[in-house]
Amino acid sequence: MLDQVEIFHGLNAEELKALEASSTTRAFPKNTVVIHENDPADSLFVIESGKVKVYCSDKNGKEFIMNTLSAGDYFGELAPTAKTKVANET
Repeated sequence: MLDQVEIFHGLNAEELKALEASSTTRAFPKNTVVIHENDPADSLFVIESGKVKVYCSDKNGKEFIMNTLSAGDYFGELAPTAKTKVANET
C-alpha cells in the first residue's frame, strides 16, 4: 500500500518493505479526532481506507473544513523521522 503513496515514490522495494515493517496500523471509528491543532508532530499518518476531514474551529466552535483526505493521502508529514502509522476508518 505504501508504494502507492506519493511521498514514498522514490523508495525502492527493500526500503518500502523496511518502512512497512516499522509502521503501525491503527483503525479509528468514524468522527474520531486523530490529532488536535498544536499536538506535537511525532507521526506520519497514511490513510489506507475511509476519509479524514482536516478542519480548524473558531473560538465559538464553528468548524472550517480545510481539506478532505482519502485512501493514499497522508498527513503529519512535518514528522519525517517519526514512526509511520496507517489509518483506517471503521
